[in-house]
Amino acid sequence: MTMGAGVGSAAHDLHVWSVAVGDASLTPDVVLTSDAASIAKRVAIATMLETRFGIHHSTI
Repeated sequence: MTMGAGVGSAAHDLHVWSVAVGDASLTPDVVLTSDAASIAKRVAIATMLETRFGIHHSTI
């Protein structure tokens, strides 16, 4: 999964699970570059996961 500018090695440790049908959760280990605005990047990643994959709960 590529996450764009400011992300060092993208998600290198990724866990996805579901407790109910249509209720996916995700926890990626994301490495940010030193110049990345970490809060803004985390929000952008969470928004992308929700928009593209319908994942409404992520811990980044």
